[in-house]
Amino acid sequence: MNSNDYQLKMRQAWSTFVEEGIINEDVVRPEINRSWLRSLGVDPYKPSLHQLPDRIILSKKADNIRLISIARPIMEQLCVPQDSTFVLLSDQEGYILEGTGRNRTASIAGQLNAEEVIGTNAIGTALAEQTFLEINGAEHYCSYYHNIFSAACPLHDWKGRIIGVLAIYSTGHELPAGSLVSLQLAKRVIEDKLHYKAEQSKILHVYHNTCSAIIDIYDDPIIVIDHKFTIANINDSCLNLLGYEKREEVVGLLIDQLIADEPQVLNNLLSNDPNQFSSRFTLQTNKGRVPCALERRRVVPNPDGTQQIILVFQPIESVALTTYGEAMAPEKVLTGTPFECIVGDSQAINAVKNMAYRASKVLSNVLIGGESGTGKEIIAHSIHEASGRRGQFIPINCGAIPKELMQSELFGYVEGAFTGAKKSGRVGKFELANQGTIFLDEIGEMPLDMQVTLLRFLQDKTVTRVGGSESSTVDVRIIAATNRNLKNEIGAGRFREDLYYRLNVISLVIPPLRARKSDIPIIARYLMKNLCCQMKREAMEISDQAMGILLDYNWLGNVRELKNVLENAIVFSEGAIITENVLPSYLKDINRSENIRTQVNDRAEVSIRESRQQQKIAAGERERDEILRLLDQYKGNITEVARHMGFSRNTIYKKMQSYMIKR
Repeated sequence: MNSNDYQLKMRQAWSTFVEEGIINEDVVRPEINRSWLRSLGVDPYKPSLHQLPDRIILSKKADNIRLISIARPIMEQLCVPQDSTFVLLSDQEGYILEGTGRNRTASIAGQLNAEEVIGTNAIGTALAEQTFLEINGAEHYCSYYHNIFSAACPLHDWKGRIIGVLAIYSTGHELPAGSLVSLQLAKRVIEDKLHYKAEQSKILHVYHNTCSAIIDIYDDPIIVIDHKFTIANINDSCLNLLGYEKREEVVGLLIDQLIADEPQVLNNLLSNDPNQFSSRFTLQTNKGRVPCALERRRVVPNPDGTQQIILVFQPIESVALTTYGEAMAPEKVLTGTPFECIVGDSQAINAVKNMAYRASKVLSNVLIGGESGTGKEIIAHSIHEASGRRGQFIPINCGAIPKELMQSELFGYVEGAFTGAKKSGRVGKFELANQGTIFLDEIGEMPLDMQVTLLRFLQDKTVTRVGGSESSTVDVRIIAATNRNLKNEIGAGRFREDLYYRLNVISLVIPPLRARKSDIPIIARYLMKNLCCQMKREAMEISDQAMGILLDYNWLGNVRELKNVLENAIVFSEGAIITENVLPSYLKDINRSENIRTQVNDRAEVSIRESRQQQKIAAGERERDEILRLLDQYKGNITEVARHMGFSRNTIYKKMQSYMIKR
């Protein structure tokens, strides 16, 4: 059947379906059949388009910046030099992120192409069916699109999750010859590049968290030396100690230009030989020579295969001197290890980090408890990294895998084990993690029958693939995590008591963020730096008022919620400072209601609030004086005052009104 005949039959089949609800299965393909049925709530004659506002579009593009940057040049190559051909990229919900081709319009970005909005269409149906497909002419549910010929394929990340859809369209006639092959090749290239970037990010993540996190968070002076003995980086504390204003004045100098000792002292400082090592040296600053004592020293691999040396030290007059061996006692060993990525310096989180460090030195099973968003996977991954195990760290979310697939997911399957099984079979997660670590997240949601299988595995570490008869032994370390009270789950009959005691050899409980509020400023600035880097924005600061709101809030979503709030604030901040105006209103509203309840139930909190109020009044008075001073300095120029304070003009006007300042 040629294309014209097929389209004629499809139009007849479409009319019969929309008017009588009857599908001609001899003409309509099964996937189109299913899609039409899913599209029944849509007007087949006039689709109701859904378009995002510009600010949300920008936010979505920021969330998908890596996908867009990789896909855009490939999309340009896909376009045929005809006015009627264009290529679109959507996110995993069906919102258009990017388009190429002379036929596209700027307004198409942000349009939702989901089936529930416009019916059967390339992007929406590819998402619903989770596969590559064509949608041509009258196969579209809405007659508005009957002159469109298209094909789409989902794009997957390195974990196999759909992160978007790539689609090619032609208006008025069929897609050019070779378009389908080109589209599938483009999909493969994009996914390969995404997977490469993901692997690269893993390497950079380790590098970032063992080097840059130290530089940006800690108050101790720090110098980073590259493999050529050149200063690669220093932090602000070291910059102040040296008497320089800009980091660029120091970065690039040879280390012996800062160490004012004999060459042998420098050699001993950088030596790996414990018999030659020296922890004392003299720093040459703009204010003279300053005797220093090394607190910590760490050799860190670079992504390019070279190494850097990180020196953390203090001027001798400001510290009680210790020997190098004392500085590296177990209680302090966390600095410069994989546990650096667990940001915070409160007593509560330091206790967890020290327990996790000890757990990394043995092979016992670990059970990590804590609310959602506290960073259980980060703790687990740090234990794995510090353990030195040669195998992979394999995370598994026990609550996200369908019950019927969990057995094959964990233990794998052989060819023909069940309908839909791959011909070559599949290796299970436990085999993939051989000589490594399995992280069983949300273990409390594992089905009871699967708990029995896991218990048997923990006893003998033997794997038998689904449908197979041969067994093999694997060397796997088990770390489990849950946000549930497993003892309550045992009492309710939802969790096996014997499995609980098998897993709970070493128990770690991560405190919620509200229990370690002193860490909030450190975590917030760490997250802001990472987010600004991801969004390719210059570094931002946070105002005292905004930080006060963050400190007051109870963070039921913990660090994950804090990250989301800061990401939203960065997207919508106009200047280089996050102010209280861009924080979600619910933070302030909930703060007020929670503070009222606290006043009633805990008299001690009353004095805290009164003290805080006095601080706010004092801060307000300082702010009023600062505005008056700047108005005088800039001769009433509101724009200059706003620029200097990091606020918008409207904010300055509001503050002047609240402080009763007249121009």
